[in-house]
Amino acid sequence: MNIKAPLRRALGILAGALVVSAAPVHAQPSGTSPLSSPENGPRITDPGRHAISGGTVHLPGGAETGVTILIKDGTIERIARATDADALDLTGYRAWTLDEKAHIYPGFVDPWVEVKTPDHDANRPGRHWNPKVTPDRSVLEGDGLDSGTAKSLREMGFVAAGIAPDGGILRGLGAVVSTAEKPSSAAADKAPVFRRDAFHAADFWSGGWGEAMIYPTSQMGCIALIRQTYADALWQQAEGYKPSSNAIDAITTVKAPIFFNTDNELETFQAHEVTRTLGADTPLVIVGSGTEFKRLDAIVADGHPLIVPLRYPRKPDVSSVGKAEDVELETMMSWEQAPTNASRLREAGATVALTTSKSRKRGDFFKNLHEAIKAGLTPEDALAMVTTVPAELLGVSDALGTIEAGKAATLQGDKVKISKSWGNVKINDAKVVNADIEASNGVIHVIDRVILPSN
Repeated sequence: MNIKAPLRRALGILAGALVVSAAPVHAQPSGTSPLSSPENGPRITDPGRHAISGGTVHLPGGAETGVTILIKDGTIERIARATDADALDLTGYRAWTLDEKAHIYPGFVDPWVEVKTPDHDANRPGRHWNPKVTPDRSVLEGDGLDSGTAKSLREMGFVAAGIAPDGGILRGLGAVVSTAEKPSSAAADKAPVFRRDAFHAADFWSGGWGEAMIYPTSQMGCIALIRQTYADALWQQAEGYKPSSNAIDAITTVKAPIFFNTDNELETFQAHEVTRTLGADTPLVIVGSGTEFKRLDAIVADGHPLIVPLRYPRKPDVSSVGKAEDVELETMMSWEQAPTNASRLREAGATVALTTSKSRKRGDFFKNLHEAIKAGLTPEDALAMVTTVPAELLGVSDALGTIEAGKAATLQGDKVKISKSWGNVKINDAKVVNADIEASNGVIHVIDRVILPSN
């Protein structure tokens, strides 16, 4: 089954819906947050009310037509059906009508994006003796999601990301942030943080040649260090040992799942065993490698949710007899079976989310997703793996993952260009065929095509 067209339409609506908030006003609205700077001049306001109708809307109960999405101040206020049309009052709303072929999907969520995070100072009070053990380090201590990565995610329809501190063993605390562009005006509100301290990030890091020659220098040493640190944290908790600032306190005081980053399928079992030090009920999410199909039954039996990349090996070179003989059978099997990884995990009963990370090129995500669908992944599971499942794992399902009243109106995409020539108004390449249509309860603007992002 091919869902390329629906996915492209999904991205099209994510971009097209930005027209709603990209009225021909070039300045950004002044912020309302107490953290925003005062406006240097008159405050810039946006009515903040929009009504989007037309196309097919993918709601939690299934796809529906004849639906109007009412947005107020960045939140979905109401989902109105055709039966409510007579009673629907759009006074004060800007109404936008989309092509009947358009599809509106929930904004996508990437649950694992590593970002540069400052190391803690060596003289920080309460710091662990090993510089790679920083469980109290927050990813929000740095700049967060860089503009290039955020733009790349936006262009693919991702409206939020679970960001993790880079480097280290017990790396610190991740967060869930918006991929929205950072405002150019200091007076505008910053992109939202959907959840702080969303998860503990961990990794089997070890030093070696070309790396800092510090302990541990082997994976065995890394496992021993993690076990000891977890045991120390439990001892501190049991003894009531609470100094004013202690790095490992965060392990027991911050109630959040452990997102354990792995480089191969065997590390999945090591992550399972080492985190049992904290107790058998410790919530663990495996950030996989894309090769879980090699140990499928055993990995699923452990019962942990997985975040898997769509990372496929390069096609082996078998262009000659000699080259074909040099290719190992395992290499051929890995190349053939890698696209089946997500579907086989799901069919076996695992909870699976997808990430754009850990692949050779982030922009190839949907190309690789189409390969996964050809290999057996259903379109319904594919959509859940980038919406409801990651929102659930990150603890933000109350704000993201579905199109429902009360959730964030994260309908966004590329910037759009509004132009006028010879009496015609265009939004990118889409022509406004009917503008300022007076209705009994609002004003309607109609465009002639779905707006697709640049990629």
